[in-house]
Amino acid sequence: MTYVSMFFNPYYQKGSDVADIVLGRTFPRVFAKGQTEHGGVTYYFLTEESKRAFEQEPSRYVGVPATP
Repeated sequence: MTYVSMFFNPYYQKGSDVADIVLGRTFPRVFAKGQTEHGGVTYYFLTEESKRAFEQEPSRYVGVPATP
């Protein structure tokens, strides 16, 4: 039996980082607990709580850069 772990291979993950603008950090998209669209842009969230916070008041977070 052969097992290949592509999700955690750095080459495979290259370019897959997304920002959770509520938490102010980036993370691999595969770990996103939710996503939503606002103003034609898709936003990803590391936690369900950060997604809810964004949905309650998106203007508070739009335009805030995430830190690496």
